[in-house]
Amino acid sequence: MRPWIHGEGLSYQLNYAWDELETVCRLVPGVEGAEHYRRALQSLTKESNEQLFQLVEESSMAFEVGDRSVLDAGAVQSYCEANVARLIALRNRFIADNIYLLRDASELDAAAGPVIAPQVH
Repeated sequence: MRPWIHGEGLSYQLNYAWDELETVCRLVPGVEGAEHYRRALQSLTKESNEQLFQLVEESSMAFEVGDRSVLDAGAVQSYCEANVARLIALRNRFIADNIYLLRDASELDAAAGPVIAPQVH
């Protein structure tokens, strides 16, 4: 399960992509292809979650009867790497399609308004 949930595994990469998409949509007016990218992310996230839950269910049932052969670390690694590659291709396409809008949005002369200090509780 490590390639899925530990460090910068597939789940982390998906969460990052979702956060990035929402940030770009909020801060950059007129982004193109956001809905298509959102649907592709939904599909990839759904597929990934279904595979992870199926693996957890199958391996836990097998473990209860003493069978540890269900966990194939190589297969899990390959699956996660393939889906991270799919995610990166989707993300890079979305960014490439909007690179000029993103560049223009980042070309601010100076920030306006007060600088807000972080809240410390």
